[in-house]
Amino acid sequence: MAMDLPRLDETLPEPLYEQLAQAIREAIRNGELAGGSAMPSLRQLAQRLGLGLITVQTAYQRLSEEGYLLAQPRRGYFVARLQAPPSPAFPTAWQQAGAGADLSAGLLPAAPQPSWLYDFTYEGVDPASFPYKDWSRLTRQILAARPAFLSQPPPSGGLPQLNQALAAYLAQARGVRCQPEQIIISSGSDALLNLLLRLLPPEACRCFGVENPGYNPVAEQVAAQGLPRRSLPVRREAGGIDYQALIESPVTCLSITPTHQFPTGAIMPVTLRYKLLDWLARQPERYILEDDYDSELKYVGRAIPALKSLPGSERVVYLGSFGKSVSPGLRLSYMVLPRTLQQRLPQIRPALRCPVPVLEQAVMAAFLTSPAFDRQLAENRKRYRAKRNFLVQAVRAWGHGRCRIIGAEAGLHLLLEIDSGWTAPQLCRQAASLGIRVYPLEQFCQERDLPWPWSRPCLLLGYARISEAGLKDGLRLLLNLILSSPAGTDPE
Repeated sequence: MAMDLPRLDETLPEPLYEQLAQAIREAIRNGELAGGSAMPSLRQLAQRLGLGLITVQTAYQRLSEEGYLLAQPRRGYFVARLQAPPSPAFPTAWQQAGAGADLSAGLLPAAPQPSWLYDFTYEGVDPASFPYKDWSRLTRQILAARPAFLSQPPPSGGLPQLNQALAAYLAQARGVRCQPEQIIISSGSDALLNLLLRLLPPEACRCFGVENPGYNPVAEQVAAQGLPRRSLPVRREAGGIDYQALIESPVTCLSITPTHQFPTGAIMPVTLRYKLLDWLARQPERYILEDDYDSELKYVGRAIPALKSLPGSERVVYLGSFGKSVSPGLRLSYMVLPRTLQQRLPQIRPALRCPVPVLEQAVMAAFLTSPAFDRQLAENRKRYRAKRNFLVQAVRAWGHGRCRIIGAEAGLHLLLEIDSGWTAPQLCRQAASLGIRVYPLEQFCQERDLPWPWSRPCLLLGYARISEAGLKDGLRLLLNLILSSPAGTDPE
């Protein structure tokens, strides 16, 4: 059935996206929107309400950040399962309009909530990795000082202390030299990408290039705003995107993960990085978005400097996060803007509201400038290197030559290339029946088929959150399943 919503009033001081978010928020709190039910797609809801796509997307993103909605790649948004929502005493506009429990009728099914025995998720970090003692100590110190910023409106681009600490850290750790005012703080890379799409000039938005396979939310957010995009194949032998495909495309803004390509784990060589900077320099409207999401976690050799650190990178937008080095629960990400985009900030000043609490930013600034942060990184590398080494050695010992590790030099996930007559999705379904969560490489593709040379089935395994015992038992069970499958044929 068609979903109706309360009318939104353009004469009110609250923006339309906030009115829409509040209506959905109240319906979820009252229990009228059942936990697990699917929300209409951005385009469907925008058409039904006569709103712009960005208005609906902003409302959904805000609710997702607050925890009322859950975003699932390639599936959409689902209502979060809140604990014991009270029944509404009176029918609200949602019920009067005929929505209620049938909100998702004819749309996507409710998201399944399986209980995994062995969860090789690529999201999150080891539960024991959070620096509880240091974080508590620094929080107490800041509160004891009674800083004035706690009683003032939060700065739009982020707390100056954190911006200054980040500028110093990026120069030392990644070779990225910038001024504090070029840094924008926000809650997650999705929020920063939404902000970037507003900042880019129209000529830079003519066509977005995304990695294939790649990080789906980038492609989805570009598509949600109705912007043209082009999927560029990731070549294993090149260590990144197909450069020839790029120069033959109409792409004007390119999104890449050069330090540790997601999901293949490829580390882009310097030669390809300079080719991309040459492509960037040939047209003044071009930009590159560099997502350096887990640069602190390198296990083999020295880390290659960020693309943003190289000459000719003035129009590279640098994206980073503390989600892997500290915790994704902080929802603390940052973006370094080129000067050309920094000058455009006054045009979107009303949208430039930093949602990260100032106390959290202050603690992060103190943590980043203390020896505790270096200890945190060293302990994380030691912890994750041990898990990574076990995975690599176990696959060699137990895989009987039918499994090969790809992309294990850095990060918190790797690929398992398999000699099997089953496809990767078939293997994942069989693994799920045993309580094992792994991911087919196809899940991260922007097109239906994987680009050559990803000819064999490939599974993505994350190893940050799973325990050492679970890692051992789950991997042995998974490899036994793979060995029980028929052998594949050699790809041509």
